[in-house]
Amino acid sequence: MLKNKAYQYWFITGSQPLYGQETIDQVAAHSDEIVKGSIICCQKNLF
Repeated sequence: MLKNKAYQYWFITGSQPLYGQETIDQVAAHSDEIVKGSIICCQKNLF
């Protein structure tokens, strides 16, 4: 049986205040969606 290595991934995003609060909120929401999707993929061993 193959052993899976334990990896740690960092996902870092950000936005500059000069784009306004709406853009910052959108970046945060999109980042959350990407991270949640990645967690689901990892749980299903899709990576």
